[in-house]
Amino acid sequence: VANGIIYSVGGFTASGMVGNIYYASPNPTDGSIDSWATTALAGGGAGATSVSYPYVFVRANPSSAGSAPFNMYIMGGCIGATGLGCPSVGGYTPDVYKCNISTAGLVSGCSTSGQMQIGTVTGASSAGLGAMAGTVYANYIYLMGGLAEGATDLKVTRYARIDDSNNIVNIS
Repeated sequence: VANGIIYSVGGFTASGMVGNIYYASPNPTDGSIDSWATTALAGGGAGATSVSYPYVFVRANPSSAGSAPFNMYIMGGCIGATGLGCPSVGGYTPDVYKCNISTAGLVSGCSTSGQMQIGTVTGASSAGLGAMAGTVYANYIYLMGGLAEGATDLKVTRYARIDDSNNIVNIS
């Protein structure tokens, strides 16, 4: 949630990956949502990769409060999903994207530049993580559990620091 707008990233349907960011402004009186708008994740959209089951959060961006007052972070997730769950080979992404959210609420400029990537989780056969829980506390991001190639039902907490430039650094 940023500036009264709710965001939802990625997902899939029976026909495959959904490469969109959905966003809507709830009615402040009763919480209802009339409709959702979309921005494509890839191509001419936000600049990220289509993904399902990522961990996503939004954080204030004081260094650009006049033009991009918030940053959205898209962490890991499943890629290439064609049904429920992630593909067993090559199905997880290590990508960590930092995106800008404009004063109008539009998401753009997603980039992995300056963001520590997830890497290979202990016991996994390649880099990436999906279907994990997460939370942000102070200047730290915590990712709990999840799935990785060759390693399911992970029981580990990974964490990273968010630096003064709003970049994710030092993922452990």
